[in-house]
Amino acid sequence: ALRPTPSVIHVTGLSSHPRDAFPKDEVVALTLSDDGFRKLLAFINATFQRDASGRVTVYAPGLHTFSKFYRATGEFHLLNNCNSWTARGLAAAGLPIEPDRIFRAQGLMAAVREIAK
Repeated sequence: ALRPTPSVIHVTGLSSHPRDAFPKDEVVALTLSDDGFRKLLAFINATFQRDASGRVTVYAPGLHTFSKFYRATGEFHLLNNCNSWTARGLAAAGLPIEPDRIFRAQGLMAAVREIAK
């Protein structure tokens, strides 16, 4: 966490609602405008590292049978992690979140719960 390492993005495909797929985890629903959704997709798309032909490449199997890790842009470290990345994505989508202040899961979930109110 202290020494920067190459980044990956973990992509999970779901065939059911996230609450059903991950019953032990907290799931908070957020509403995006059509424009906000497009901006979130653009943010995620820009995260993928691409090869010379523009394709994304699988880095490793994911944590679930229905997921994979892909090479991503940027570096992973204490101040640039999955929580800060998620906060930046939500901000890109137009949601009221301060991504520069989010580093831990607890902070991210507190902000998401506040947005969902």
